[in-house]
Amino acid sequence: MGLDHKISTLTPVLTVDPIEDAVEFYKELGFSEAYSIPDENGRVVHSHLRKGESSMFLGRPDISHYPGKPRAVMIANCTADKRGTGVTMLLQVENLEEIYEMVRRRRLEVLAEPADEFYGDRVFFFLDPFGYEWKISQIAGG
Repeated sequence: MGLDHKISTLTPVLTVDPIEDAVEFYKELGFSEAYSIPDENGRVVHSHLRKGESSMFLGRPDISHYPGKPRAVMIANCTADKRGTGVTMLLQVENLEEIYEMVRRRRLEVLAEPADEFYGDRVFFFLDPFGYEWKISQIAGG
């Protein structure tokens, strides 16, 4: 399997479980799976996703963040809705309404309804199933 190890200059690493469900969810946001790495039992421990020139890593709570270390234990033991507190993922899309409808269909928490910003972009915010906040932005005229 020829793995594409090229990553963006800045690559967020999201702690999610189960990774397989997260991969499928993020595909609905337009990401594709570059590769995934299973453990000796075949359970995925890491996935690398890409969208355009951006990339994102997904890791299991029991594997990510130096297992056994204090921060790793804290992250592994916190509820999913607390993991992403204080971080917002900004994703530019061509069709904001399509993403908004998917979010509504999945009954995810919408933090801010779609609105036109003073600088012209249309945006909305939501909380994904894994505890991460997203700002979806459609470029003005896009």
